Amino acid sequence: MLSDSENIYLGFSKMIGEQYGWNTKILEVGGGYYPIFSKYIDDAQKKNGKGTITVMDPVLVTNKLGRVKLQKEEFSHDMNVSQFDLLVGICPCEATTEIIKSAVMNQKEFFIAMCGCTHFPMTDMPWFYGHSYIYRMWVEEILYLAREQEKDGFIIHQEMVDNFPYPIIYSKTKK
Repeated sequence: MLSDSENIYLGFSKMIGEQYGWNTKILEVGGGYYPIFSKYIDDAQKKNGKGTITVMDPVLVTNKLGRVKLQKEEFSHDMNVSQFDLLVGICPCEATTEIIKSAVMNQKEFFIAMCGCTHFPMTDMPWFYGHSYIYRMWVEEILYLAREQEKDGFIIHQEMVDNFPYPIIYSKTKK
């Protein structure tokens, strides 16, 4: 339905390959009903004969998807992620902070394509500022959490890409 250049999930899968390589054990958090991003990662990993992909989401409806390991459960920062190299969220909404907390606690690289929502508690929302201001505050909050990894030798990146209106925040270990 979409051209490759318009397909954000395909684009993000290519970014993962470029940034982290295919020989990576990936956990996608919040893959949705049908985790197409994980399918693209699996396809590339099969082609290269390297790496694994697991997706975790309580709303998964598919029971089989190539070699993708499907886990129908909600992610929490205190789960054991020792078997993974990289934690990924493509518009993971509330799980954004959980992914980053887990990455910081477990010294794991992460890649998050932010959603367009803010997830402050309702009592903390300064509604009179408007959505764009609140969203910038939300992104700054996420960056603040992510920068905890800098103490452990990680570099935090923020960038924008074509065909996706929200920031991408990711960490890389210093090599």
